[in-house]
Amino acid sequence: MSESIVAPGAPVKRADGANAPASDLETALCFEAGGAQCCVRLPEITRVAFLPALTPLPGAPVWLAGLLQVGPDHLPVIDLAARLGRVRRTPFSVDAPLLICQGRQRRGALILDAVSGLREVSFDPAATLPGADGRNPLFRGLAHDGALTLLMLDLDQVLSLDPAPGRRAVEAFVIAEERHAGHE
Repeated sequence: MSESIVAPGAPVKRADGANAPASDLETALCFEAGGAQCCVRLPEITRVAFLPALTPLPGAPVWLAGLLQVGPDHLPVIDLAARLGRVRRTPFSVDAPLLICQGRQRRGALILDAVSGLREVSFDPAATLPGADGRNPLFRGLAHDGALTLLMLDLDQVLSLDPAPGRRAVEAFVIAEERHAGHE
């Protein structure tokens, strides 16, 4: 893992340019998936490992890579780049980082492109997020570390097996049909 780009004790700037008070900072693991700079709060992480053999699921969405057995449990393994709607230019390899994590209600694993390390971040849940309507259910908000703006994942939404979390069924169908039509 690389070191934080913020010097120890240096103030972390919020999106509005003001210094974030130390009490507002939290430690997050920062990583890249499909070109997007993302992060997850440290307490939500179980461990980071390399991608082991997975049990494939026939007929599963493209972003659901398979199941991973961890003790008696079978966890969904999600290709985060594909889950975020990014096109993966090369297939992930067996040495791809795997983030085993736990949301408030769901547990699973995310295939990442790269891990950049731990950083102290200021979380901004009220920030306008990427998406046509200014919000995206896969993200809790934006996080700032003084130099980078990161997308803070909502793990319960990302780990949901719902193909379009936060949308009504008819919206999810229309979006899926539009995406399919664009690939023909």
